[in-house]
Amino acid sequence: MLVAKLMITATSSMMPRVRQKKPVVNDHERAIAEYTKSIEVNPGAPDPFINRGLLHAQRRQFERALADYDKALALAPSLEFVHYNKALAYDNSGSAKEATAEYRIFLERAKPAQ
Repeated sequence: MLVAKLMITATSSMMPRVRQKKPVVNDHERAIAEYTKSIEVNPGAPDPFINRGLLHAQRRQFERALADYDKALALAPSLEFVHYNKALAYDNSGSAKEATAEYRIFLERAKPAQ
């Protein structure tokens, strides 16, 4: 008895069509705008400055990020992790001296109390 094997090759016409979503028009810009509105409503809160700074850093806009981090620290100097964010921004922008200084501040302030 002879058994024949049937092979089916999938072609593009046989594949289900997947509709591609259009990319959302710049989520970062929209988020930055929302944090800016939040700052206008409550300029004494450090969180919107920190979050907007993170978005600026992701977009490689390090000067803007650093300005937001500085504003956050002016409002809440005890937030040591903001110094770490500043260190990363300086580091990624090629400012090694400033990055090192901010890493040191972060490490000093983040030490557990003895």
